[in-house]
Amino acid sequence: MIDGALHRQLEMRDLTFSCWEMGEGPTALLLHGFPDTPASWAKVMPHLAASGFRAVALTLRGYEPSSQPSSQIEISDYQLAETAADVVAAINLLGSDPVHIVGHDWGSTLAYAATRMAPDKIKSLSLLAVPPSARLVEAIMTNEAQRDASAYMRFFQQVGIAEDEIRRDDFAYLEDLWRTWSPEWDIPATDLSIMKETFSRPKVLEAALSYYRAMSGAPEPKTAHLVAAPISVPTVAMNGASDGCILADAFRSAIRPDDFPKGITHIEVQGAGHFLQLEKPEEVSEHLAYFFKGT
Repeated sequence: MIDGALHRQLEMRDLTFSCWEMGEGPTALLLHGFPDTPASWAKVMPHLAASGFRAVALTLRGYEPSSQPSSQIEISDYQLAETAADVVAAINLLGSDPVHIVGHDWGSTLAYAATRMAPDKIKSLSLLAVPPSARLVEAIMTNEAQRDASAYMRFFQQVGIAEDEIRRDDFAYLEDLWRTWSPEWDIPATDLSIMKETFSRPKVLEAALSYYRAMSGAPEPKTAHLVAAPISVPTVAMNGASDGCILADAFRSAIRPDDFPKGITHIEVQGAGHFLQLEKPEEVSEHLAYFFKGT
């Protein structure tokens, strides 16, 4: 899936997760989002490797049949406490903690939660496209335009109906999301093809939607503390200026310096939307490498 990267399988928590690895040095653990795959890091990994880092792109729980806890999707298996624990287990297996953890979209939420869960294993936190979890709901609820942009989350709660609509016409719904969320990007056909092939695998779509369904309503106690403040490691929050998923003003409003006693830096990438690491890989990679080296 990622040219030039070593493909590995991590056996953890009675599941098997694929990951791709490139470079030597301090580890940067890269977590993808929805609707996406580890291939979203394919253009970033060579830059990080050239900058002296070991870049590891992990496949999230459920995005391949081998990491689905059962053939029947159970929403409880995709609660944040479970998916974040996968990330911590991966860090343990990679054997190089503390790591620089980088998340995009849902991966951002997982990176934040894993940092809350095991801060001693995290050297720095990088949040791409989705802002700090402690303020995310507030950013959505207090911004009317953002509530409209986030309407897809409510649609995803419709079990069965959402799956049928998303699968129609070769996943046209997901392609439309990509184009809406990154309106200035001329999306390569190969990127769309990789995404659609992933969601064609057994139960992957149901698993991915379960992340949203598990977060609906009031959070359980074991989840609530994973989206709270403060964060005890240096943090960078990076967004695309033209993001149609998390609007730039909503993203900025969710950044509160008091939530980050070790410091937080905000970077807004011009000419990029939601998939900024695919749209502007060199710029994003330069920001990440510079940030890593300063922590």
